[in-house]
Amino acid sequence: MLHPGRSTNRKDAERHLRKLLALNLVVARPLPGNRPGKAYVLSERGARWMNDWAGQARYRPGTDWGTLRDGFWAPPDSWKHDLLAVGVLSYLAEQNGFEVQCEHALRMQADDAIKHPDGLLTDNSSTENRAPFTYWLEVENTRKTGANMQKMVEALGLASRATPVVYYDSVQHAPVSMGMVAIHADAVDERGYKLNHLHRIEAGLKKRGVSRPLVLMVAWMTLDGIQIGVEAVKLQAMIFDPETGSLAPYAIKAKAPTLRQTVRGLLSSSTM
Repeated sequence: MLHPGRSTNRKDAERHLRKLLALNLVVARPLPGNRPGKAYVLSERGARWMNDWAGQARYRPGTDWGTLRDGFWAPPDSWKHDLLAVGVLSYLAEQNGFEVQCEHALRMQADDAIKHPDGLLTDNSSTENRAPFTYWLEVENTRKTGANMQKMVEALGLASRATPVVYYDSVQHAPVSMGMVAIHADAVDERGYKLNHLHRIEAGLKKRGVSRPLVLMVAWMTLDGIQIGVEAVKLQAMIFDPETGSLAPYAIKAKAPTLRQTVRGLLSSSTM
């Protein structure tokens, strides 16, 4: 994200991390599995440096991230989900020019919120018909329980009605106006069964009793060979029809110049 568009951005990031490690500003934590890589967290020194730079105590060391299990360090159970969320944010920031904020940063803005998104993505461009706006991101890659699934669907629906679960000061200039759900089309659950995330979202919207067409953005993820890294993201606008109880792709006309202009049209015409 420091060098968007560069063919060497991954190597550049690795070089930055080596410098931060040498300065003892971050700590490397090995992730479990077959060659998944390492996670880098702020050291105590790094947190002090960041707080001095910010002028307030906003950052804390990540040395307590994870737990010791049978004498071995292990990351939180959510580490794969968190990695996917960061991957989606990073990819869309670089490829689409969105300004992004991760969940951790949002928690610092509203730590008492009943729910946070997995990230916010702001489209700061504007036209005569549309001001800058923000997507509320939810990453769906596991088989959520009924209650958790409904919370996610509720958050997406409220975001697409421009009445999000929580308001963040950092996007006052570009209010949350659309829900975005990131999905891996070939995801499977812990039993090895394929997950149909769109069907589960449709069921949640029907249960919620949505009465008018609802626009959502689906971010289709392409993952790496070990299924934990985001290699590509394709955005697709979809509409939930309460009469049929189904989500369908929006038929983008051939003359539509860009996906962003299509989205703006959907946002301006969509009503509850």
